[in-house]
Amino acid sequence: MADFPASQLYSQPRPAACPGSACVIVNGRRVSVGSGATGSELAARVGGPGRRAVILSGTQARPLEDGRFYTPAELKDSRGMPVRISSIPDRTKGGEPWGGERVLVFLDFANVNAGARAFGRLDYSSLLGYLAAGRFLVEAYAYVPIDPRNPDGRRGLVRHLQAGGWMVTTKMGKIAGDSYKSNVDVEMSIDMMRSAQQIRPDIMVLCSGDGDFLPVVREMRRMGVRAEVASFEQSADASLRYEASGFISLDVWQDEVRSREAEERELPAQGAPENLSEPFPDAFGNEAPEAGDTVELEVIAPAEARPAGRPPIRPFSCSGVPMPPRP
Repeated sequence: MADFPASQLYSQPRPAACPGSACVIVNGRRVSVGSGATGSELAARVGGPGRRAVILSGTQARPLEDGRFYTPAELKDSRGMPVRISSIPDRTKGGEPWGGERVLVFLDFANVNAGARAFGRLDYSSLLGYLAAGRFLVEAYAYVPIDPRNPDGRRGLVRHLQAGGWMVTTKMGKIAGDSYKSNVDVEMSIDMMRSAQQIRPDIMVLCSGDGDFLPVVREMRRMGVRAEVASFEQSADASLRYEASGFISLDVWQDEVRSREAEERELPAQGAPENLSEPFPDAFGNEAPEAGDTVELEVIAPAEARPAGRPPIRPFSCSGVPMPPRP
């Protein structure tokens, strides 16, 4: 493999998406919208009963305005790539109406990860987007215990969380027999109380089903902060679930993720014919030849060995058997 200077490797311009027209990302696919589209036209691609169409940017979502015309420049992000068009429930978590409430998210990683064993590995970036959809995300905090027998074992996980928008706090555990203990409840409770007083959010989402957080949830509500609990139903403490301002079932979130992935797998490949039995035209509009047809292919020799005049034309059959040269 040839060696190239680093300046050439990293300074190449990114190819333009949908050249000559605007496009958006809908369900993981690029969809052309020509010279622009109205909010209602974009919403028709993702909307539905009880859903509100939004433009997603990172973990933030802004609603589509039905009567507004979106130009190609408005349908690109800061990197010049197409924006994502999606939809969220018309009424956000806990039955609250749509709004721009300021929200803080606190993740008890050990508790949520233990409850997710039936679902496999979680995408915590997607989780944050789900919890913050339709709201103004002030900050998200994740608390991760560390096994003292393998201090670097979760370095990749920490990087994954940080890349997904979480501020990560780690705590080294202590050996306890054949395992270890690392309780982050105290650190999380102190930070939640401090944040409620200093930041004054409208909503605080606790990603944990641990009943030890019940006093903190009660105090949040006394301070006028909406305290929501997000957890898998099987691992959620009953008192914590019912005394919170609202409960966000992560089972529902995982069902939505699986349904979306199944829909994307069922979608035909971009640009491929839906009926594969029909001939597929080439770039010039010519249909594919059938078996037994004769196709003329130009065989062009290298420039230094090419004779003057037109290169020789040798016919080939679709079966791959060479035809006799033309006289």
